[in-house]
Amino acid sequence: RPVRWGVVDTPVPRRRSFAVIYDQPAGERLMAPSAQSMSPMPEERLIKGVIAPIAAALAGLAARGITHRALRPDNLFYRDASHLQVQLGDGAMAPPGATQPVIFETIENGMTDPQGRGPGSQADDLYALGATVVVLLFGHNPVAGMDDDAIVAAKIDKGSYGVLVGNQSVSP
Repeated sequence: RPVRWGVVDTPVPRRRSFAVIYDQPAGERLMAPSAQSMSPMPEERLIKGVIAPIAAALAGLAARGITHRALRPDNLFYRDASHLQVQLGDGAMAPPGATQPVIFETIENGMTDPQGRGPGSQADDLYALGATVVVLLFGHNPVAGMDDDAIVAAKIDKGSYGVLVGNQSVSP
């Protein structure tokens, strides 16, 4: 949750910028921004520790008519050192969807310039949650090494599920 926000003077370059100060999460990120892989997350831990709290947070945002548009493994934080549940990271300090890699965007949003993706809908956040679940379940980005255009083309050709899950088995 934001603690304080407002316009601040920045020394270099000399200009005014909007800033938000958040409480520091008690735990670390689920996945470092530069990480290519991590240990796969067991399904039960994924359901109780990631899907349940994030779905609740998204429902709370939806009730206010707000989308997050920055849901991905490197923007999720453990709530504490026990690593039992996670919380959303920042979703307000960049244009909606602008920081999202194409893997976490629908085909339509993936074809759009990141700065112009718009606020989207709760369906976009749920799509990002699904793609995040795949990365955490498998322990890696299934489209690593593909450029954005190739990812979008593959999603169009094979469907998003086919591209993200491929031949790997996923329990219902």
